[in-house]
Amino acid sequence: GGGTRLRRLNAELDRIGLALTNMGGYDAQTLAGVLSTSTHGSGLAFGPFPDAVRSLDLVVAGGRALRLEPADGPTDPQAFAGQPLELVKDDERFAAAICGLGTLGLLHAVTLEVREKFWLKEVRTLDTWERVRGDLSADGVLGEPGHYELFVNPYAGEGGEHRLLV
Repeated sequence: GGGTRLRRLNAELDRIGLALTNMGGYDAQTLAGVLSTSTHGSGLAFGPFPDAVRSLDLVVAGGRALRLEPADGPTDPQAFAGQPLELVKDDERFAAAICGLGTLGLLHAVTLEVREKFWLKEVRTLDTWERVRGDLSADGVLGEPGHYELFVNPYAGEGGEHRLLV
């Protein structure tokens, strides 16, 4: 459901041995919220959260209910016949809706691609913004597989450098 909070979704996925491919650093948001704003985690290879969306159930203008997905989406049109939702398979409309900021209708339900459960190992180091910022590129740390997070002190310390937790 669109109103499902990520922490609840994560707990249910964990219970059955699955996980989201990527997510932001906060799990109290709703599924509709993270999709509508294109929430992302770190690492260029993961893509934003909407990249995992395969199908959307929306209530649009006039109270019309529809399932929107790309032309090659997962729903079988023949098996779906007779459902209370109208099936719309349209690449352009789907691309607009997965990050529609809520402007294309009420997001009722979502079909997501998930993966096998995995564990993250966190390693924290202290550095400075001045030394690390040159590594923040697709050829540097952002191109590596994994999560990368920075906490920068906006106030310069001795020598004019900004302390940084990586």
